[in-house]
Amino acid sequence: TLQQLMVKQYSRSAAGDEVLHARDVRPPPVLLKTARYLCTYVLDLDQNGQPDPRWRDDRKRSTSMPALVGNLEVFISDRFRMIEKDLAVQGFSASGFKVDHDAIRCFEMAVRYHLLMSYACREAAVTEFDPVLNWKMMGNYASSLHNLYMHARRFCDPATARVWCGNEDRLRSYIFLSRLPAPGTRGTEVQTSIETGMAMSIQTMLTRLAALCPDVLQGPRVRAAIRAIEAYYSNDYAAFFSIVRQEKDSDPLFLCAMHAQFTRMRVRALNAVNRAYRGNFRTSTLVPLLGCNSGGEAMNICTAMGLATRDKKGDDGSTTPSA
Repeated sequence: TLQQLMVKQYSRSAAGDEVLHARDVRPPPVLLKTARYLCTYVLDLDQNGQPDPRWRDDRKRSTSMPALVGNLEVFISDRFRMIEKDLAVQGFSASGFKVDHDAIRCFEMAVRYHLLMSYACREAAVTEFDPVLNWKMMGNYASSLHNLYMHARRFCDPATARVWCGNEDRLRSYIFLSRLPAPGTRGTEVQTSIETGMAMSIQTMLTRLAALCPDVLQGPRVRAAIRAIEAYYSNDYAAFFSIVRQEKDSDPLFLCAMHAQFTRMRVRALNAVNRAYRGNFRTSTLVPLLGCNSGGEAMNICTAMGLATRDKKGDDGSTTPSA
């Protein structure tokens, strides 16, 4: 029935509303079931070819088949915000004081979901998908997850902490990479200010982890994320895309987080190459340097930036040296 498909919609707190108490909202086990339902059933509704009563035909829609952009992404993001709100009321948040296994799992799923959306919706129009807002929401969930991990490490016995933080190595890498600027942000002065603040946030997090649980910093995913961040802030585009190649078969979501910085790193790389060679280069040499899959993709990037090369593009998208 339609009632069985209902999931609590997000609502802002307004002046005059009654203050919510923990007893008034869904507890962590119920919220975890809700998050799993959203990610295992609702997220794939655009793929199964079956209508769903939540997207019934009306005057605003020509079909009851939901699309990812504009339908599913908006619906699931809204419901995750309500999950976060219910958790915050109970003390599970970036500034909270409680820790719970199911709350940790909820935030882990929320971070993964928004990372996936940052890549899956990358070509959507800004009117349908806001990459900056999506990245900001992921950062909020990542901050809460960081706090819960720290509480688990600090207040739980080691055996319990190991179980509750079993996914910490991968999720910590996402948390670190979420501190880099959102895809789609522009403005040199504003961007510089944002990056400075984010760099300080990363350093603070590293200092706290080194003091409380230095073993976390030795995880392979965390080490890769730290190397990527160092490459980003040092403008070392060669090292950045080398990490992409090294990690391409290890964790798709890690690459989604890296992909958010591709445009910036490619611009930096091409500016440096153009200053050095003044257009006297072949795009085939840029394929590994820019993290591209083919010479045709590298040529498209050069064309978009207005850079001339010594290659010409064939009908099949390949590149060959010009005469």
